[in-house]
Amino acid sequence: MAGRKQLSFQDKLNVIKDIDDGMKQIDAARKYGLSQSTVATFLKKRKQIEDTVSSNLINPKRKRLKVATNENIDAAVLKWFQEMRATNIPINGPLLCTQARKFAVMLGNETFKASNGWLMRFRDRHGITFQEVHGEKKSAPINEANEWKQEKMTDILQKYKPENVYNADEAGLFFQLLPDRTLAFKGEKCYGGKKSKQRLTVLLCANSTGTHKIQPLVIGKSLKPRCFKNVKSLPVEYKANKKAWMTSKFFSEWLLMLDKEMKKRKKKIALLIDNCTAHTSIPKLHNVEIVYFPANCTSILQPLDMGIIKCFKGYYRKRLVESILVNIENKVEDPFKTVNVKEACDIIAGSWWEVTEKTIQNCWKKAGLCVLEDEIVSNSEENSTDSDLSDNQEFVLNLQKSLSQLEEKMGKTYGVNVEDYLTADDDLTIFAGVSDEEILSEITDEMENNDEEEDGDDDPCVSQSVLSPHEALQSVKSLKTFFSSLPFTNENHFRALDSMHTLLVDLTVRKMNKQTKISDFFQ
Repeated sequence: MAGRKQLSFQDKLNVIKDIDDGMKQIDAARKYGLSQSTVATFLKKRKQIEDTVSSNLINPKRKRLKVATNENIDAAVLKWFQEMRATNIPINGPLLCTQARKFAVMLGNETFKASNGWLMRFRDRHGITFQEVHGEKKSAPINEANEWKQEKMTDILQKYKPENVYNADEAGLFFQLLPDRTLAFKGEKCYGGKKSKQRLTVLLCANSTGTHKIQPLVIGKSLKPRCFKNVKSLPVEYKANKKAWMTSKFFSEWLLMLDKEMKKRKKKIALLIDNCTAHTSIPKLHNVEIVYFPANCTSILQPLDMGIIKCFKGYYRKRLVESILVNIENKVEDPFKTVNVKEACDIIAGSWWEVTEKTIQNCWKKAGLCVLEDEIVSNSEENSTDSDLSDNQEFVLNLQKSLSQLEEKMGKTYGVNVEDYLTADDDLTIFAGVSDEEILSEITDEMENNDEEEDGDDDPCVSQSVLSPHEALQSVKSLKTFFSSLPFTNENHFRALDSMHTLLVDLTVRKMNKQTKISDFFQ
């Protein structure tokens, strides 16, 4: 009697994909030489199979899931290995064993022995071959960048249209920073302490034509700040850890979300990213091809660093200053009251929406990475207006105007220029370092405090009570009346108001049509 056929985890994923693409279970069973019940088992356990492969727990070529006996040690060594490789440090077997024993002692396991058998099993679990880890000769960054553009980028543009080439990068943000505090915060890295409570990490991503901007990912210090009470939807994706840093886990989860979105759009894209330590653990992706910039070249190759992030921060800071001006105009008792995390998320989303296609295209051209198609360029020129200024002129002028208004209203000069205010948080640390303590912290208790609410000092504004649909509808009607009285209200404004009005009416009607329970007659 023939033995039962075993497939690797990668083959199991292929079976699931074939069925998702429309193949019948019986046909998939014949194709892979399996029984139909085995195929049905794959579908039943698809989440476990997908999560196992995407989380890099094992080598996808393996046929059985056999995790390490000491999972914490195994995970810490894998994380350490990935971070060492991201910085091009050569690693060999003895060095891995030494590091494993060091992590074991730090975790209180004095009996662990990183034997040759353990090393072989570790390499097999994670598909590691030491042929890949020799030191690499590095040319000068400018020469390497030019070579990369001529070779790698040319290949990418032959394979993908410009609108299917994306760039993603993180930026640190002092979300409560007011102009009078600029000099005190400028150059701060924020490894901890009071200033770290005022920082967020924001991941931005856009394609080379500027026609598709991905929803920002925001990383804070608390998963459930008080201002999130009653909040069930945000205009950003939000995550949290102790230091508000990007981690390989967060980035891997974000990549899976991006891959899922591109699958829905039926698009295959190339995503250009740097090789920082948070970007080393890449899950299994189907619609996203990861392309790394060469090491030490991101400052001259990455479009987001060419002005897109700076433009985003310019709009954010302008909105922050304008909120103070509105408070002053409305005679609020404390006009300088700082924003909370919820309000910061709203401002982040709005600021990202404000970044124009033209700005994004200019930054890609400045990096020398994309030659836009004639049709895209002509459409961009048709959609541009006389008020569109090149590069960063527009948002710098708008921010300068807001700062001048604030100084005029307050009758004082803050002694800070726009450039300092824009770049005050450029030096913020945005991902975890490679120290052993930080690796273990991420593996063992990364989210230890995330279920706790923030203190009042960290969260200046307590959440407001939720309006009923009727109250919200009345508010929209009032807004319609207000905007009708303004001479510059256009169709886009009326469409936005009508969309909210339609949604609220729909909510009210659905509530009326909700099935009545028999118990309702006895209340």
